[in-house]
Amino acid sequence: LVVVSTWLHFPRVWWLCRGKGVTHHVALGIPRPSLAVADIILTFAFPVLDLLGLREWFKKRLERRRTSGKL
Repeated sequence: LVVVSTWLHFPRVWWLCRGKGVTHHVALGIPRPSLAVADIILTFAFPVLDLLGLREWFKKRLERRRTSGKL
């Protein structure tokens, strides 16, 4: 599997794909500039949530938010 992400997503994608035998490449650009702040925050917050065992809780919360249209 080859994952391509932007430099803004690199740390988070690297964290999610670590130890899974994934090749990761970085592309230039900023996807959805309006969400850049959230991406920067999640770069640091997601590994903390993951280490605390809250990954599934966070994913369910995002799914509820996405289905409600409040993204």
